[in-house]
Amino acid sequence: MKISTVSMLCWVTSIAAAAGLGASVLDFRGRQEALRRPFDEATVADILKSGVEVVETRRSIVDYNQQVRPHWINMNWTGKPPEKIVERAPETAPTKPTYEPVSQILSVLYVQVDVVDPGRSMIFVRYKKGGLQGTTDDVAQGEALAAPHDKIFVHNIQPDRVVFAFPEDADRAEETLVPGPGDGEPLIHVVGEEGIVKPEQRPLPAFQRPVAQVPEQTRLVAQNRWELGTADMEEFGRDYQRILTQDVSTRTHFDRDGNRAGVEITKVTPGSLAARHGVVEGDIVISINGNPVSSEQEAIKYVKNNKDNFTEWVVVIENMGRRTTKVYRSPDQD
Repeated sequence: MKISTVSMLCWVTSIAAAAGLGASVLDFRGRQEALRRPFDEATVADILKSGVEVVETRRSIVDYNQQVRPHWINMNWTGKPPEKIVERAPETAPTKPTYEPVSQILSVLYVQVDVVDPGRSMIFVRYKKGGLQGTTDDVAQGEALAAPHDKIFVHNIQPDRVVFAFPEDADRAEETLVPGPGDGEPLIHVVGEEGIVKPEQRPLPAFQRPVAQVPEQTRLVAQNRWELGTADMEEFGRDYQRILTQDVSTRTHFDRDGNRAGVEITKVTPGSLAARHGVVEGDIVISINGNPVSSEQEAIKYVKNNKDNFTEWVVVIENMGRRTTKVYRSPDQD
């Protein structure tokens, strides 16, 4: 390259730099002059009164982590069409089943109670609905009603009430009926002397109680009701330690708060004395005749101390969260 060319480039560069420097100086001096000028309040007031909207331009900033990155990750890179979103119907709580009350199915016309052998107690009923409407039937304690009502059992018969149970439906509570003509059933009337209307009195059937026989072996007389046998009672009193150690296994049951809350049966030998008395694995003995028990020794002590004071033992049992009552009755030995 010639020296004249290099010299020329240097001059051009110098002139451009001088021009830029001069422009910067002029701009700086212009700004200084503007700053020295007094603030014209009248001009600003005129602008505000004119209604001109002063738009403030804001610099938009894109946040990579909040705006760009999530969209980049959630983009469909497969090329497949997006899946359709199926809206699920809101879940509804299961409705409790409705039951037809026993009082709408039948009327208890009269009862026959046997205090010596409860299994011989029975009721005389009249059905109100369906194919059985108007028919009568006698049902013993512990038996089921006629089909299609054979899921209903006569649990307990007393002179003033009858208790019906539903063994196949754990959620249904027992129902009680009072003996009588029933809801809406007309009484039969006859006309007596001088036209006086008198209700007809239906004679109850005669009932002869058989001679009480004391059983040797314990027997089930109704649902959850046993009549204790003399031989079984003597065997338990004579050899209860072997029975409680070999025929059954127990342990103390604790509630959620860690308190003693009963005696749990962990094992029952099939065919043993305990099994014949309705004891099953998983039973938790809560109380005996209303007296809470918290250990095996406490239960044995209570029974031994009160064996001459009670002829009926009411035991509250809990199994799989459901409580039932088992009744053991000492037979009359007169």
